[in-house]
Amino acid sequence: MTQRVLKFRAWDGKQMYLSPDEIWALGAWFDSHLNILDKDGVLFQQFTGLHDKDGGEIYEGDISYIAGTGNCFASFLYGAWHWENKQHIFPFNECEEEIIVIGNIHENANLLEAK
Repeated sequence: MTQRVLKFRAWDGKQMYLSPDEIWALGAWFDSHLNILDKDGVLFQQFTGLHDKDGGEIYEGDISYIAGTGNCFASFLYGAWHWENKQHIFPFNECEEEIIVIGNIHENANLLEAK
């Protein structure tokens, strides 16, 4: 069995930090939890293990376009990864369509507005 790599990124309300050096520079502490942590106003988001059609990593909170569904964001609910928007919520394993990351919920929340 192959285990996926655990990676995180951090959002401080102004900027997204992707590298471990950038994250530790914030003075943040990781503990044993795997979901979003809120420490001193910093949100940590976990890598989902998925990649978009261009090979980019998909993190918790990323907004992606999924054909037939529209724009959804990655979330960790009920012990599993899901795609979520105002109309739908479904597990990652039910998505067979091509995924295109178009933003994240912190900087591009407007992409989730119903059209």
